[in-house]
Amino acid sequence: MLCDRRISKQIPPSAAPPPSQKLLTVAPEAALTIAAPLP
Repeated sequence: MLCDRRISKQIPPSAAPPPSQKLLTVAPEAALTIAAPLP
């Protein structure tokens, strides 16, 4: 999951928003990640 790793690097754990807010923030990326088949 390159997208997932990229998001993790861009958003430090200490600066990460609440889960609900994070889902709204990365919705486009999450949609692509979920749509992509797992390796």
